[in-house]
Amino acid sequence: MSEEDPHRLEAEDDEIAQPDDQLALENRERMLRQEGLSRLYPASIGAAAFGDGTAIKTQLNGPGNGRIYHADGDIHFGGPPDERPAPIPLNQDELTRLTRRYIVSTEALSTLLDATRPGRVQALIGPPGTGRTTVALAALTRFGTDAQVAILDGADPRRLRPSDLKPMTGYLLNPGDADWTRGKTQVVFQHLVHLATQTNSTFVVLLDERALLTPGQRTQFAIHVPPPAPHVFERCLAFGLRDRGIELAETQARHWAGHVRMREELNTVTRPSDAQALAALILSRVRHGRAPDEVIAEVCAERPWRLRGQAEKLLAPDQGTNAPGTPWEAAKEAKARLYRLSFLLALAVLDGKPMVTITTAALALADDVEAVRDGSDAPQSTWSAFDETLTGWLDYAEAENDHQRDGTERRIRMRVPALIPMLLDVAWHNHPTLRTPLTTWLERLTQDRNPEIRMAAAQAIGKLATYDYSAIESHFFRPWVSSYRIGAHRLAAWALETAAQEPRCTERVRMLLNAWARGTLAQRSVAVRAYATSLGLRYVGDTLIGLRRIAPSTRADLRAEVARAMAELSRGGLHREIVGELAQWARSENDGVRTVAVEAMRRLAVIAPDREPDQLLLLGMLAAGDRAVRTQIIDLWRNALADKKGRAWSALARWVRQVELEPSLVAPVGHLLNRLGSEPWLRERLFFYLKWWRSQAGSTQTFDNLLAYL
Repeated sequence: MSEEDPHRLEAEDDEIAQPDDQLALENRERMLRQEGLSRLYPASIGAAAFGDGTAIKTQLNGPGNGRIYHADGDIHFGGPPDERPAPIPLNQDELTRLTRRYIVSTEALSTLLDATRPGRVQALIGPPGTGRTTVALAALTRFGTDAQVAILDGADPRRLRPSDLKPMTGYLLNPGDADWTRGKTQVVFQHLVHLATQTNSTFVVLLDERALLTPGQRTQFAIHVPPPAPHVFERCLAFGLRDRGIELAETQARHWAGHVRMREELNTVTRPSDAQALAALILSRVRHGRAPDEVIAEVCAERPWRLRGQAEKLLAPDQGTNAPGTPWEAAKEAKARLYRLSFLLALAVLDGKPMVTITTAALALADDVEAVRDGSDAPQSTWSAFDETLTGWLDYAEAENDHQRDGTERRIRMRVPALIPMLLDVAWHNHPTLRTPLTTWLERLTQDRNPEIRMAAAQAIGKLATYDYSAIESHFFRPWVSSYRIGAHRLAAWALETAAQEPRCTERVRMLLNAWARGTLAQRSVAVRAYATSLGLRYVGDTLIGLRRIAPSTRADLRAEVARAMAELSRGGLHREIVGELAQWARSENDGVRTVAVEAMRRLAVIAPDREPDQLLLLGMLAAGDRAVRTQIIDLWRNALADKKGRAWSALARWVRQVELEPSLVAPVGHLLNRLGSEPWLRERLFFYLKWWRSQAGSTQTFDNLLAYL
């Protein structure tokens, strides 16, 4: 269906909020999503932002840490044939991660360093997930006097033109499994050499071993051999601890890497991404000042194969069928075990939720499991409800009750959170008869009145999709995207975000969202909500293309979600790119597009940098930015303050309050007001609001200084 789709999107009661409340709800949703993802992917999300030690890859938003890099994913840029390829430059943190201090030197890196000159094109051959991306990017950062590096993942190199490139810039191309890598690659490389020569740029192309290359090409191109995992581990730690000072970070990294137990553990590691995962686990704990021996013992216990063995033991079939006792006693034990296992799985999905919520869900799951059993020959049990206790369930599930004082809500948590994804994995793969009751139970949880429960269920469904995508797509994704309920669309977005963290699902989710962004009203509603999650940054090229398509919509709910997605991209690190894009939208002739820019500006204006919560990101860009950035911000404010509903004035008031706290901001904000006041209608409104705010302030000095600029 097109924009003329006669259907209306139906919002749930708890999804309707006032503008200011809506921003608070969005912030809380972001926090809950990140917490849920960190439970389902403990080794790759929520860790300190230090890279994977091998590859600058999938970028995710992390609480308080800016960007996070997921070891086995890929950033996807580029779009459909009607769009130009969009190179995305690396930011300063990413460039720092690629400096010599934090990179393990390899023979392939030396080969690339010799080859990265203007007009040259090189290829690096090796399997994904082994550090080839980092090696290629590290070589490109040494190109030229100024490190200018951009990524062109997903772009068809045959479509590149000189106008798509910048002079003296290094470009990384990751074609993945593109068709051209299985054909006459010489033609493609000749085209790239032509482009590199014309623009004085250089390219490195990532290829796997299956790429069709001539003997000459295989001799010419660099072969990637994974760097030793212990070295990667140490470099990851050094980068993750760099805020303590370089010398201390290096000393501590060597100390941790040299620990006897850690050396033994690293000897079992062959992939650099495994070393990254170990470093992530260390860093997530070392910042709390815990003893090294304690941290290392805990981290080693959380290695995937050990966790899987623990999960298999907890969920293993009852081995006591031949034990002495009457059939009635056996039936009683089976009943008790059913409740313990149901509690364990309910906790895996709802970890950290209130005790009553989890135990109620566990009982419901037990009923669903019991319903699929053939009880025709089962003896009458002597089981009683009084036989079950919360303490017994907690002991079995290795969980804890965090109730500490009277009047607080009792919540239950796993003692080892990293066990959560393994429990779901083992339940799905090792216990086929559990699948139907498990999906039935999860479906019921997605209809719970509590949005936190709905989100937890959706994320668990997304995790199950990484085990059996087709089954979950059929049972959940298709019904959700066929519905006109916004609640169903949010469920789909949360589940897809979770599924996409798994490398084998990443491309599938990308293609799905790419198609939905051009589809029916319901499909576009799901796509735009998915792009407002970490998927927006993961698929940033597709995201911008999709958002440009949806922004002109006449439907206010879609426009609001586009604005939210743009703000999330900025929050994820693309500050300048998003400000520039929105400034163009603010000057658009389309009313809907300008309205999106207003909604986005309301959000951008009050976003604080991750590591400076008392500052305002956009205000800092105004104060420190060049003329182009200042002009773009002025255009955004002019468009936002022209909004007839007056929704942006509260954001400007927040800027003025910041000026009161930091008098050094009087000049940049004063110049902003001066430029805005060049239009009489806006000058009059600025006078009115500044005088009104002054009348409510304890001190008038700041307001008098700002009024002088008008």
